Amino acid sequence: RLQIRHFVVQHDVQSVEPALDGEALAGDDLAAPLPGDYVVLASFADEARATKALGIYAEYQPRLLNAEVQGKPYLRVAVGPLSAEHARDLRLLAAKKGVKDPWIVGVGATGE
Repeated sequence: RLQIRHFVVQHDVQSVEPALDGEALAGDDLAAPLPGDYVVLASFADEARATKALGIYAEYQPRLLNAEVQGKPYLRVAVGPLSAEHARDLRLLAAKKGVKDPWIVGVGATGE
């Protein structure tokens, strides 16, 4: 089960994809992320490192997604929800700009 945590990061860089209404999501923990594809830029077991990565990748306007891998909780620094086409484009752009091995996670209407 994935869950979004949204942190507001101030910056002057235009994003590749328009963000969701930040005021509606600021500081909210959503029971389930909105459906769509998310580009994962990084994944951490440590919340401090994940939060720091939000600043490093601020130009992408990322959010934290909670994920469980083999029973262990992780925080994924991810951008979305995006259409499949936009997710593919952003993954390629992020890789070209030096993000190591970004990947795409699809989230269905049920949040999984």
